Amino acid sequence: MVDRVSIDIDIINQNTTGGFDMPKIVDHEQKREEIMQAAIRVFNEKGYDKTRISDISNEANVSRTTVYQYFKDKEHLFESTVDYVINRVHSKIKTIVKDDSVSFYDKVTAIVTELLKRHKYTSIFLTLVEKWAQDNGDTKEQYKVLEMYSERIKEVIESLFEEAKKNQEIEEVSEKTMSVILYSMIEGLLTYFSNNKGEDVEVYIQSVSVLLNGLKSRCVA
Repeated sequence: MVDRVSIDIDIINQNTTGGFDMPKIVDHEQKREEIMQAAIRVFNEKGYDKTRISDISNEANVSRTTVYQYFKDKEHLFESTVDYVINRVHSKIKTIVKDDSVSFYDKVTAIVTELLKRHKYTSIFLTLVEKWAQDNGDTKEQYKVLEMYSERIKEVIESLFEEAKKNQEIEEVSEKTMSVILYSMIEGLLTYFSNNKGEDVEVYIQSVSVLLNGLKSRCVA
């Protein structure tokens, strides 16, 4: 049995000699991801209401029928895209945290850098909030997903501060307060980037690094 890859029998085409072309091998998981990547770009540009399935299919270079093979409607595609973005960000952060060869300072810096460099995804979350408001709370479950996303990141940052305190890498600080301050700063920058798409993200990452370096200077000798 072929893992994650299947054969689309429907697209076997008869060739000009009367025979048949070889069946086309389609990696459905990869195709689904490609459609969601295209959806991210279109939703970011047009917002939820103005986006049509045809816009996404054109961006993904597939037919509308292909999109509907993976997603029942625009709502389903949007929700799947939000989940996809959240899982990718969390997966990357988990990898950073688990790296024992990296110091506390470098882990926090890497997390901040990862989140800021993924600012292109932020509009998906902002669109979710806007949609939730427009639907008078009908998308409350999706909004809860966004809240859980924020809380999970703050918990990770908080645990890093707690561990650093135990290892006497930093002076006594409130890890909960620091996690809220740091995440609020990141969240504010992400919102700013979504409204000012021409900004150089690297400049802001360097500025945040300077602030974090100030925290590093408080490490106990």
